[in-house]
Order: sequence, then structure tokens, then C-alpha cells
Amino acid sequence: MCWSSCSSPPLLAGWGVSVGTAVSARSTDVRVAQQLSVLVSLPLLAILALMSLNVIAVSTGLAVGLAAALLAVDLLAWRAVAAMFDRERLITGSHA
Repeated sequence: MCWSSCSSPPLLAGWGVSVGTAVSARSTDVRVAQQLSVLVSLPLLAILALMSLNVIAVSTGLAVGLAAALLAVDLLAWRAVAAMFDRERLITGSHA
């Protein structure tokens, strides 16, 4: 099946980077950022787990639909995270 080998790893990596950067941009503590990143990623991981356990029947249409939805979410997240990112806060630890 193409879902596991073609498009999902780069799209999932994009999701992970976007979530991690967004949570990091808003969080003041490393532990809180890690916990929130995991919490935000749980629904996506739950869908993948249900697909691997054959609770959700995997088909080409489902794979294409999920890949398209994840691509749209990645693009929207990229735009939102780019607006939230503050280099000054990362370097100095305070807002500019």
C-alpha cells in the first residue's frame, strides 16, 4: 500500500516540525513544550494506530484523502507558525 511508503513520512515530519515549533514559540518551559507537542500529536497517531490494527480499512482513496488533508494542514500550519516565530525571544529569552 502506498500510504505507508510514499507520501506519509514527509507529511508527518512536516506536521511534527510545525507542532513542535508552534508549541515552542508559545511555551516558556521545555517540559511543557514537550508534553503539549505529544498531546497535540495524539489524534494523528491514534488514526495511524487504528489503520495499522485494521480497525479502519485502508484503501487508496483513504490514503489519498488523508495525504491531501495532511498536506493542507501542513501548509496552513507553516503559515501560522511562521507568523508566531520570534527569533529575538529565542536568543535573548525575552520579547523584543
